[in-house]
Amino acid sequence: MWNYLKYNILIVFMGIVINFAFTYIILLANIPFLFMDSMGTILAAYVLGPIYGAIVGVLTNIILSFSLSYYHLYFAIINALIGIIAGLIIKKFKITIISSISAGITIAIAASVIGTIISAILTGGLTGGTIDSFIKSLNESGIDITSASFAARLLTNILDKILSCILVYIIVKKIPFFQRYVDLNDKK
Repeated sequence: MWNYLKYNILIVFMGIVINFAFTYIILLANIPFLFMDSMGTILAAYVLGPIYGAIVGVLTNIILSFSLSYYHLYFAIINALIGIIAGLIIKKFKITIISSISAGITIAIAASVIGTIISAILTGGLTGGTIDSFIKSLNESGIDITSASFAARLLTNILDKILSCILVYIIVKKIPFFQRYVDLNDKK
């Protein structure tokens, strides 16, 4: 029991560090159309399940709200939802490339809908992120700000979340450390 708990705590900690590291790498490199801020959430969800994924997501956003921007606190619900969706899909369909792509698409749609609602309520659709210029361009071409925000978030999230899920799939399949409980879950 103690080893199981230590393993779980370690995976949660690693998930938060991965989310934090990739968030800053993408921001510092100024890479448009990527967030990569939920790869650790997805990893925890794949390895430990949806509840742990949600915990990693919420804790990540709380930390980012202190270190980067308080807006991250408002989007904690999305990162929690990412963990829940990824964990449920992988629990039901096992970890395969197809289930990972499916999880990425499902997460992208859910994150885009909720993210658009949150950004529309809090900031009128813009949040100061790397996709704001794309949202502004769509808006200037005649698309209302909410629709532009949704379209930009959907396109960005599709790329970002599918890539994140595929990278996590590769990590889980190639690094034995992450297979400890994944293998047990696959045998159920």
